[in-house]
Amino acid sequence: MTESKKPKSVLGLKRYEVLEFHYKHINLTEKEEFKLKFDLDHNISEKDGLIFVNLFADVINHNSIPDKEEYFVKANIQGTFELIKDEDTELTKEQENHLKEVSTITILFPFLRSLINSINTLGEKSLIFPVINIRNYIKNNWKL
Repeated sequence: MTESKKPKSVLGLKRYEVLEFHYKHINLTEKEEFKLKFDLDHNISEKDGLIFVNLFADVINHNSIPDKEEYFVKANIQGTFELIKDEDTELTKEQENHLKEVSTITILFPFLRSLINSINTLGEKSLIFPVINIRNYIKNNWKL
């Protein structure tokens, strides 16, 4: 029986932290509708062999009254990642870019979603940040 090698992860999440989290209670009259619009953005930088990924989310109350959009939630989290390479690891530039630009965001997104959904514990109107296929969202909304 041959010993099979355990697949190695070449991308490691060292830590994540919440850099900004603002929540605003919105009082709506009975005639106003509560419609949420979600907006995501990101920023990726590198320093000293580490990859820093910021994910930004704005949840906006986009109701039926013109010019009355209000921020409901603003969040910014940062993940610190590292590429873990050894003599057996060979990555093309394309593979390395995919890990940095897509995989890091895919790993970090559930932490952002969980943070935003935590508002429900405050007794606010039910806010469920939608489940999305983050890879498709990246492909369709962000130029990488």
